[in-house]
Amino acid sequence: MDQLKDLTTNAKISMSKWNTILKNLKETDQVELKASTQLPKSFWESCSSFANTAGGCIILGVKENFSGKNEILGLDNSNKVLTDLWNGMSNPNKISFRVIDNEDVTVLKIKEQDIILVFVREADRMHKPIYINGKIENSYIRTGDGDRKIKEEELKAMARNQSLSTDKTPLPYYTLDDLDHASLQRLKSMTAARYPARDLFALTDEEFLIRIGAARKNRKDNTLVLFGGVVLFVGKTNVIRELYPHFHLDYFEFKSDSHHRWDYRISDDDYLNGEINLLTFYEKVQARLAAIVTEPFSLDMDLRRKADAGLTETALREALVNALVHADYLMSDGAIKIEAYPNRFVFSNPGEMLIDHREFFSGGISIPRNELLMSLFRNIGAAERQGYGGIQIYETAVKRDWKTPDLKSSLPRTTLTIWTEGLIDLDPSLSEHDKNLLYFFLKNKDQPGFSFSELLKKTELSEYYLRKSLNSLIEKGYLNKRGAGRSITYEMK
Repeated sequence: MDQLKDLTTNAKISMSKWNTILKNLKETDQVELKASTQLPKSFWESCSSFANTAGGCIILGVKENFSGKNEILGLDNSNKVLTDLWNGMSNPNKISFRVIDNEDVTVLKIKEQDIILVFVREADRMHKPIYINGKIENSYIRTGDGDRKIKEEELKAMARNQSLSTDKTPLPYYTLDDLDHASLQRLKSMTAARYPARDLFALTDEEFLIRIGAARKNRKDNTLVLFGGVVLFVGKTNVIRELYPHFHLDYFEFKSDSHHRWDYRISDDDYLNGEINLLTFYEKVQARLAAIVTEPFSLDMDLRRKADAGLTETALREALVNALVHADYLMSDGAIKIEAYPNRFVFSNPGEMLIDHREFFSGGISIPRNELLMSLFRNIGAAERQGYGGIQIYETAVKRDWKTPDLKSSLPRTTLTIWTEGLIDLDPSLSEHDKNLLYFFLKNKDQPGFSFSELLKKTELSEYYLRKSLNSLIEKGYLNKRGAGRSITYEMK
């Protein structure tokens, strides 16, 4: 979608070039072609689905042909189509929230036929779901190359994304007996060791929980009221499952990519051998990672980072905490799954990440789904400054010359893959010239892009091999090509 929008601002793109682009364009998760010569009713469904997912482009006046070139139909009256579009966009009974502005609509005239491109932005979480015809059940979501009505569970997930801090839900009928005593004492000792000036050891368990914001007093009857997050963090496993029926924690180690059988596992299914809550799972997984990573962790007795800890530790620890803190534990697929392979670690949790990919990897912005859990992890020294975990993961990959971390996030699930092999080593199909060129781009990720002439000077490849390698890396999905003619630049994906 971004590439299409870039093309609309490039005055050098001729209408014949646009004709070629539109005839070869296929529907995807971010592109929708509408064959109608007017504004079809299905436009609003696609508008809702793109706004509720990751944004997209609706192209009016083009019919997709699955077996050949698309057909440019054009619009009967583009002015009327635009009038209907803007009237509908301004009518809350047609669409619940306006998701396009003037700069998001482009009209092209191709061989005397008008084509309209409408770029729909993803809506802010506070405005989702975007629905049509005045009924919230008329909300759509984009899956693959089609629009589908949103499910009830997905509507509830969007509502939770608006409110946040579901882990601060008060539990008036739960008591200290619902917490695992050993886990609570572990939390207390780790927090007290981190903040010795507060003299937390002198507090009773009730006083301690109130002090750290994990509980409060009921002022009517003076009873202790626990919050949901502290039960997740140090509760008994059966009590957690009572509150969160789909709660499930799994850690797997695989010696190969066969997936047929794990070689080592940590799971809440093992709770009969000891309570499994977020704290005990974190400690067990952290200790296991320490035993298998090629760069040894540097941890103290409390599994907290020492000043001389390595880059790998920081990246994996931040990813583990991130998965536990940002999970939506009320999703029907509420499982958190951590997988360790010889060349990568995969961290998967239920729920959509509440900031976009660029914000996550650039740092400084954090919208934790569970603020109490984030606070508890910080109290034990398991999390860095809020909002900087993503950039530490990214910078570790850069410094190690690893493949760029892969982050995928949708309403039901977020998955982060941290590679521990270099990008170049992962693909045996790359030629030596391909590898040299790719290595150059890896070392210059901070640059916005390079022209062909710049690459010719900086890489010292011949013109023939440079063109060949550029085409190869674009085809394999490593590089992006932006612009047209002399303004073409190349950059890492």
